[in-house]
Amino acid sequence: MNIVITAAGQGTRLKPLTNDIQKSLVSVGGKRIIEFNLENLSELGVENITIVTGYQSEKFHKLIGNNYKSCNIKYIHNSNYKNTENMYSLWLAMKEIDSEFIFINGDVIVHKEILARVLSSNYEDICLVDDQTKLGIEAMKVEIKKDKVVSFGRKLTGADARAVGLYKFSRSGSIKYRKQIEYFINKGDIKKDIVSALELFIKKYKLNVVRVESLPWIEIDDLDDFEKAKKIVNSI
Repeated sequence: MNIVITAAGQGTRLKPLTNDIQKSLVSVGGKRIIEFNLENLSELGVENITIVTGYQSEKFHKLIGNNYKSCNIKYIHNSNYKNTENMYSLWLAMKEIDSEFIFINGDVIVHKEILARVLSSNYEDICLVDDQTKLGIEAMKVEIKKDKVVSFGRKLTGADARAVGLYKFSRSGSIKYRKQIEYFINKGDIKKDIVSALELFIKKYKLNVVRVESLPWIEIDDLDDFEKAKKIVNSI
């Protein structure tokens, strides 16, 4: 299984913590944000991880390196990180992956058991969701019918859950999803995020859900999230 982690953005909402470091390298609870997932993935036997970098990219090579425990780390640099979103970063990685993979936003930390569930799921293409949390204004919301995502949106009414920021694609699903991304890339619309392409994907194909249930996870997008993370990361 290949893992792709996008960690290219400047993380302006986490300033001043990100003044001179990419946000997935910010330390919380004695580890860097990205290390929680790297450590858990290593313990689950994952060997190949691709990290897409941009802002302060050289610090990944210094602080994480090319090997993290049992994981081999490959870096792809998004030199246009100032003008693009995570869809473009993911596309750069997908051009070099010809197999199933899991995509994780670099500011998301999930419990090891959640990762294990996604890795072992029989569903081909997966959106990880939390249907037990309060759906805040900025949360990416999803509507679910028969264990399938039928719509995405931050302003979605009638939402059933929040998208965590972790997705799994089979080999065939990867090919199909890449075509949706390239619909935007070919138009020069490189500022879309991954959900824009997912909205096209779910109109044609099945995207099942795996639920986090009661297990902890967090997205560290701003300083309030950072303070919350201090309280729960030790349980992750």
